[in-house]
Amino acid sequence: MLLTAVLDESRVDATTFTAETWAELQASEDRKRMVIPVCGVRAVAKTRGPVTRYFAHHKKADCKVDHGGESPQHLAMKEALKLCVDRVTGWHAILEHPHPSREWIIDVLAESDDFTKRVAFEVQLSPQTPEKYYTRSQRYFDSKAFPIWLIPRRLEYHETKVPVVVTGFGKTAVVPEDPSELLALPASQNFVMAGDSVGAFVEALLLKGPSWQHGTPHAQTEARKAAAEAAAAAAEAERRKQEPIKQAIEVMNDLSASPASAFGPHTVRTQADTYVWGSLTCCWDCGEPMLVWDARTWAWGGGMPNLRPEAVREPPRGASRRRQLDQSCQG
Repeated sequence: MLLTAVLDESRVDATTFTAETWAELQASEDRKRMVIPVCGVRAVAKTRGPVTRYFAHHKKADCKVDHGGESPQHLAMKEALKLCVDRVTGWHAILEHPHPSREWIIDVLAESDDFTKRVAFEVQLSPQTPEKYYTRSQRYFDSKAFPIWLIPRRLEYHETKVPVVVTGFGKTAVVPEDPSELLALPASQNFVMAGDSVGAFVEALLLKGPSWQHGTPHAQTEARKAAAEAAAAAAEAERRKQEPIKQAIEVMNDLSASPASAFGPHTVRTQADTYVWGSLTCCWDCGEPMLVWDARTWAWGGGMPNLRPEAVREPPRGASRRRQLDQSCQG
């Protein structure tokens, strides 16, 4: 179901017809020369209900292009968007605008009269995979058209963002006799400073422009990739920074006395309940041996004993240094 057809290289817009003129088109000889845009299959002017007028394939089997199924709700929203765009000064709407490659169609293209700005409105009432949203949005961005998705309910959270407007209008909603009534539907979005209706949103978008901060889907993907690479590089730099420190600690541990020899003989408790220990280790700066003492008391008012450190004989360097350090601690 489409709202446009081509007759002798001119576009025929179903939204511009009244009930009488539509009936005349259906009975005219022109109907035999009308074709569907993009695929070129013969078009048939049809009517569904009292207000829905559309074009369909004369023989669907002759079509090799996936136009996507369009419900009366879909057609009504497209017509409402077209009416709204045409009311905005300096802008005009093109229904079902085909891409030059003839591979896809924009539901409603809003184009400024000076041809410098373009907005692609897509009515998406059926479920669509996230990948479809990203791929289709990217191709609109690549075509210099800012994409807008009008959907009935919020999308599930995803790290890649696309511009969506939640209207609550789905495939089972009642289609009004006047499609312009759809412009009063709520428009839940966060990238245009506007009122809360579809009509106010569209007008503000065209006059003020979007404040879209996320960029294209491709740019978002590249930004995440760059951030991940930067984080990996920072982690690698930190690992390299810590490597010599870890090696120095290992060397120090190799040259230090074992816990048994360092803490066993040098642990003392006095009558004043004072805890004293001393440990022989190596200086991190010069690598020379040194004693580390600690004295603590738990008794209230207890005095600290007078510690009298003794000189430590420097052990020879080499393979026996750790053994010498152990002996010094034990002595």
